[in-house]
Amino acid sequence: AGSMTFFVPNVGQALEIAQNTGNASFSGKITGTSAEFIDTSNPGATSGSVIIEGRRDGSANLLTLRARDASAPTSALPDGQGGLIRFQGFDGTDFENMGYIQVAADGQAVANGDAPSFMAFGTSADGSSSPTEGMRIDSSRNATFAGEVTLSAETQYLNFKKASTADILSTIVSETDAGTGGKLRFLTKRNGDTQVNALTLDDNQNATFAGNATIETGINLESGTLV
Repeated sequence: AGSMTFFVPNVGQALEIAQNTGNASFSGKITGTSAEFIDTSNPGATSGSVIIEGRRDGSANLLTLRARDASAPTSALPDGQGGLIRFQGFDGTDFENMGYIQVAADGQAVANGDAPSFMAFGTSADGSSSPTEGMRIDSSRNATFAGEVTLSAETQYLNFKKASTADILSTIVSETDAGTGGKLRFLTKRNGDTQVNALTLDDNQNATFAGNATIETGINLESGTLV
């Protein structure tokens, strides 16, 4: 078995198709309008309709998505514009929008060596096929959620780290208290020491301080006794 090779004058080999496997090898770019691939092979869970294999010593650059402004393709990409990956589902007649992942310029146009960006994740609500933004990570690494944040584990830890050293300075722990009740513990790190439990809120709304409690203004007692 051989192969079919297509040459372009003054360029050389542009396309090669192996006759025994049907594999095609391109040596240049494919330019045109949008393309659609329909895979009827029903690939397994460990495979996919499109597979890109990168070979490199280290992490392989598998896919690069680029964006330009359509009305000014020779100008810098404006603030708020970028690439978007859209997810759709078939409704029996056509395709409905289910969600997206977007990466766009954040706060300014893209410049040489200066491309601050945000990454946004959007989902469609029940009764809608118009995705709205649910989470955004901005150029300062701040994460903004449009809904609730749920931590699912037997014991949940929310750690606060110092960026320059990655040291954990304080922690909020949510855990079980007395069977089905819940308890919150607040841990802080003393100078040159490990974290210690500073405050506990149990399932009976009792607050236990490990140290002194300082009140700047006053106390209004709704119930209970101040000793």
